[in-house]
Amino acid sequence: MLRNSITYNSENGYADDGERVLQLGIAYFQSSDLLRGDIEIAVDILKTQRPLQQRVGLEYTFKQVLHLRLGYLDGGLTTGVGLRHKFFMVDYAFRQHAFSNTPYRVALSFFF
Repeated sequence: MLRNSITYNSENGYADDGERVLQLGIAYFQSSDLLRGDIEIAVDILKTQRPLQQRVGLEYTFKQVLHLRLGYLDGGLTTGVGLRHKFFMVDYAFRQHAFSNTPYRVALSFFF
């Protein structure tokens, strides 16, 4: 298989070899008149050079405007919320992670 390698322009000549990832997943989507929105459930299994990782996620979308998310990744809880208006979306996410001091993520997306 192809392998990537990135060498940084630094004094110590640090190089980073790309990691091979095999991912298998399945998702189920259902519109709900009772909840006035859509529900999506997804499960992924990732195989890298580390042990298998399991990811599970649930997203509720209200009128294609409000997106509420809950998930499980690497032994920790993930949560998020997104707001969409016409051609842009703002996302906020929180992830419990033992190696990161910044568990919060904010993203701005544009659709065209």
